[in-house]
Amino acid sequence: MILTHEFAHARDHLVDGSIDGIFADIDANTFDNAIEASKERVNNGSAEGLFNADYASTNDQEFLAEMFEGYYLDPVLFKERFPEFTEALGETFDHLDEVISLLDFNEEAKSEIFDTYRNM
Repeated sequence: MILTHEFAHARDHLVDGSIDGIFADIDANTFDNAIEASKERVNNGSAEGLFNADYASTNDQEFLAEMFEGYYLDPVLFKERFPEFTEALGETFDHLDEVISLLDFNEEAKSEIFDTYRNM
C-alpha cells in the first residue's frame, strides 16, 4: 500500500510541479466536488477497512494519497463507498492499474520492497 500512497504523491507532483492534493488536470469543479463528497463519506465511516481516516485528515495531500490506498486495497468496495472520487479519477486509476500490472511483482518481491521501506 505504501507504493500506491507514494504513486498518488508522484501523480500530484507530475501535474503541476507541486504536491498540494489537487490534480490540476481534472476539471476543478469535478475534482472539488469529488473531494468534498469523499471527505463527508470519510467522516461518516466509509474509510473503515480501506485506509486510515485519521491520517487522511492530516492535510489535503495525505487525504488524496490515502484515497489511492483505499482504491487499490479493494477497488470494488472503494467504488461503492466513494463513487464521486472513483468517477472523477477514473482515467487516472485506469493508467495506474496499467502501470501496476506492468510491474507484476510476485509476492516475495512485494514483501522485500515493503520490508526495505519500513526499515528505512
